[in-house]
Amino acid sequence: MTNLDRKAAHTATTIVAVVTAMIVTAYTTFREFARVTEPATHADVAKAILWAFIAGFSEGLVPNVIDRIVKRALSEEGAPTVIDGAAG
Repeated sequence: MTNLDRKAAHTATTIVAVVTAMIVTAYTTFREFARVTEPATHADVAKAILWAFIAGFSEGLVPNVIDRIVKRALSEEGAPTVIDGAAG
């Protein structure tokens, strides 16, 4: 792990800790948190489900697209392509 990776991991951990602390102090119980964040309409529930699906789908799609772009760029340059330990 490089120094930059360690710094990014530390920053992400700090952000998660701060956000968690803000949520915990703002809402004393889960029931109160659920009451405040309850969707106003059925359309809001549908939007949340749709965005959750899109986020889950893109979690696998984006890295695959990036890998294909890198492989294509490297093959056009004539350089050997080695991604994830497999020659392409």
